Amino acid sequence: MTPYHKILGINENASKDEIKSAYRSLAKKFHPDINKSIGAEEVFVRITEAYEYLMFENKQNVASTSRAQKEYKERMYKQWVRNNQSTASEKGRQHANMKYKEYKKTVVDEAPLLFYGFKLMGCLTTATLLLIVMFIIMSFNPELGQVFVLLFIPLAALIMTVGEKHIKIKDVLRWFK
Repeated sequence: MTPYHKILGINENASKDEIKSAYRSLAKKFHPDINKSIGAEEVFVRITEAYEYLMFENKQNVASTSRAQKEYKERMYKQWVRNNQSTASEKGRQHANMKYKEYKKTVVDEAPLLFYGFKLMGCLTTATLLLIVMFIIMSFNPELGQVFVLLFIPLAALIMTVGEKHIKIKDVLRWFK
């Protein structure tokens, strides 16, 4: 178990959602804007550093069952420490210097929304392009256009469903405020 698992208070096999949940809970508790105790800022920096590392490690998607895999994870940890620890610490310091309300808005609320917003825009763009292609085909060959319409409707529904799984209507409406 890495020290970062201990910092966030999670087990070594914690999922991405468990890591995020532990981070958000501790970040709220130790953010210097909320917690005025002497060591709160340093604790907050360490929490952010742990979160950054564990999310990086999670992306590597390495199971820790065999000895070779454990050695690989240890090498990955050391590599991450060499390459990214100072960046993660700096990020933690930047977040610590933000007002909690600003931190929560940018880091906790809007970061996932940004990714899914691009995904939704991609789905809408694809559906629009398919619609344009359908009208072009119908203008040249109406019979082929009818076949395309029959294929377009389920395809458009599928594309929109993929985008819908991650976006809530209230989130989309927030973009326009």
